[in-house]
Amino acid sequence: MRWVLAGTMLLGISSGVLGSFVVLRKQSLLGDAMSHAALPGICFAFLLTGVKSVGLSMFGRP
Repeated sequence: MRWVLAGTMLLGISSGVLGSFVVLRKQSLLGDAMSHAALPGICFAFLLTGVKSVGLSMFGRP
C-alpha cells in the first residue's frame, strides 16, 4: 500500500509540474498525440508476446 501511495504521489507531482510547463509553452496537444501514437505499438507488442513486461513493451513503441 505504501509503494502504491508513494508512486501515485510522485506521478501526480511530476505530472503537475510537467503539465504546467507544457501548457505555458502551448504544446499541450503534442503530448496527447504522442501518447495516442505509442499506445497501438505497446498493445501490438503485448498481443505478440502475451507478457506484461516493460522491457518487451519498449519494443512496441514507435
